[in-house]
Amino acid sequence: MNQISINISQPWSETRPLEPREHSTWTHRTNLQMLASIVDELFQKCDADDNRSIIVVELGTWLGATTNFLCSLAKPVKVISVDLWDSEDIKAGNQVIPFAQIEKLVQQNDLFDIFQSNVWQYREQIVPLKMTTVQGLAAIALENVMPDVIYIDANHTYNDVRNEIDCSIALFGLSPVLCGDDYKWLGVRQAVDEAAQRYNMSVETIENHTWRLVPNQQ
Repeated sequence: MNQISINISQPWSETRPLEPREHSTWTHRTNLQMLASIVDELFQKCDADDNRSIIVVELGTWLGATTNFLCSLAKPVKVISVDLWDSEDIKAGNQVIPFAQIEKLVQQNDLFDIFQSNVWQYREQIVPLKMTTVQGLAAIALENVMPDVIYIDANHTYNDVRNEIDCSIALFGLSPVLCGDDYKWLGVRQAVDEAAQRYNMSVETIENHTWRLVPNQQ
């Protein structure tokens, strides 16, 4: 399988930092349904003797529920997981997650340690980037890594989602599949719908929840 080397990736602990924890997750079954379908679709386009992995950039990883799902698929997948894993940033009010929801979770454990523990069995398939989503996209581009899929599920504000879509297209063009979560959120919907207009794309959704941008036929 193809290797991904990004010099500024967050190093893994030498040993599993914690026992596996129950996932605190907002992952919806439609997210998993769409991602599995996209991965399968991309593999069907590959040559029969092409044994490379599909590269998924996950913007907003949290504790690894979606990461685990992607790595568990029958098809070989590499995941570049981009997240701050920073409880202080959440406490400061810079993210949509209310700190009260995670306060008990982080009282004794670091968020990145919990993530590592939860995805430990798949660590050879995962490259963690502990930085903002836009910084992560820039770092991936600098390493000349071309994603097959960019999955947007980080901070769900209009500005954040718009910046992530625009940055993805500016750096990688329309080649990667752009998709994400929580289309029901007004800021997410506005950013996705406007991007579809700017880049001549259509929006596909599953149950008005998970979204995907599809280039229109010329």
